[in-house]
Amino acid sequence: MITLLLLLSDGAIIWFKAGDSETPTGGAVIYQNDVIIEKVDLNKDQVVDLLGGKMIIEVKASRIRVALSDCPKQICVNTGWIKNPREVIVCVPYRVLVEIPAPEAPFLDAVVR
Repeated sequence: MITLLLLLSDGAIIWFKAGDSETPTGGAVIYQNDVIIEKVDLNKDQVVDLLGGKMIIEVKASRIRVALSDCPKQICVNTGWIKNPREVIVCVPYRVLVEIPAPEAPFLDAVVR
């Protein structure tokens, strides 16, 4: 009976972890003013020049970041690297959003206490 309970609990843990995978989806999407301006493959190291050189996006080792921006507060640059689904980088002055989309809707949307 104890062995059966252990197997069921291990199976439940594995099932929940599989539903909340934090591995890269293989791509990121860059929006400006709610319009997709670039789709980027995270499996290929590259540099993306946006806004005529005002913003530089870097992809390296399946991660993405804003490497350079001439916006005033540099919040997008200071966000650093992102690599997991549902992570975002936002630059408000240029209205740019860098997102790694999730392959499917998350099991839990929010937890409120």
